Amino acid sequence: MRNPFYIVSLLLISLLSLISCQDFDQNEPVLISNQNVVIFTSQIANKNDSVTSKDSVISKDTVSTVVIPPPPTIPPPTPPTITNTIIPTITTTNKTSSPYSISDPIIWNGVSDKTISHLEISNLKGASIELINCKNIRIEYCKLGPSKGEGVTLYNCTNITVENCYMESISTGVSAVESFAIKVNYNDVKNVMGPFPRGQMVQFDEVTGSGSSISYNVCENIAGQSHPEDAISLFKSHGTANDPIKVIGNWIRGGGPSISGGGIILGDYGGSYINVENNILVDAGQYGIAITAGNNLTIKNNKIYSRKQSFTFWGLMSYIQYSNPTYSNTIMNNQVNFTNKDGVLRNLWDDGKAGEISGWSSNIYNSNLNATILPSIILGKAATKAFETKSI
Repeated sequence: MRNPFYIVSLLLISLLSLISCQDFDQNEPVLISNQNVVIFTSQIANKNDSVTSKDSVISKDTVSTVVIPPPPTIPPPTPPTITNTIIPTITTTNKTSSPYSISDPIIWNGVSDKTISHLEISNLKGASIELINCKNIRIEYCKLGPSKGEGVTLYNCTNITVENCYMESISTGVSAVESFAIKVNYNDVKNVMGPFPRGQMVQFDEVTGSGSSISYNVCENIAGQSHPEDAISLFKSHGTANDPIKVIGNWIRGGGPSISGGGIILGDYGGSYINVENNILVDAGQYGIAITAGNNLTIKNNKIYSRKQSFTFWGLMSYIQYSNPTYSNTIMNNQVNFTNKDGVLRNLWDDGKAGEISGWSSNIYNSNLNATILPSIILGKAATKAFETKSI
């Protein structure tokens, strides 16, 4: 005879199994997943249940299947199609602390109709931005430097605008070679480093035709932190009679210790149809403004001041260095107070090799000119513009 405790145990086990089965029917549906298909057992639908066309509710203990479509395939972003040797990586910064996004150096060859804006670019091996055979490019609201090379260098380019950029510790701010319709306006440039033959805020080298300008820029070179040559250099560059190259309203402070570099030079190895007007220069280097060859060049309504320094020579001069034909030039209504390295005033010099210069007698020595013809703080407008436009 079996042990009564054994029989009681069997009865208890059977009772527990029955209770468990009843509880299972009342539980939440059991999900059985197989990739994109979910199978579940369902209770009887309550009359208050909301059922969509994609739901399937049958009867108690029956099986219902809902097919979940696979997630859509999203292709990776396509980089811009540009024929350049470097596609920059851009890192967005907090616009409340900086208006610029950090970018790799940019090198474009054969690119047209693009804008480079609100980027911060440095390059310890070369230029921040290099454009070759490019057309219709705007470079605006950027911070360029420190760079071993130029802030912007252009070769065989057409209709390029560099505007409202801040450049610091670069070999040259903007260099344009064999190019057309180049506009470099409203930029701030600090501490041009050279070395020679670099060392300019802006240099036009064989820039020709209409539509070119170097205007309303600010350049400050701090002694001991920079090594500039000519702040603005126009080398073998030619505007047109109807639309001269415009060099207007620039502020230039600081130059030297180069014994050859200075403020603004035009007609370097020849040139024509260039207007230099309403610029202000303070301690800009070995000279203030100079013509060295060329024709139809105009220097008008500029202010030039320099204290005695070990490299200072002449303030405003027509000093012909090359055999290029030189004629039909105008130098008028300029004010100069320029002291050379020996402590002697050297304001105006015409070496007589340029023929008659229109307006020469209207240029004057103004003893009231001093360093205060420029404000104590001249840099900052470009960065302000970058902040203002970034928030738009």
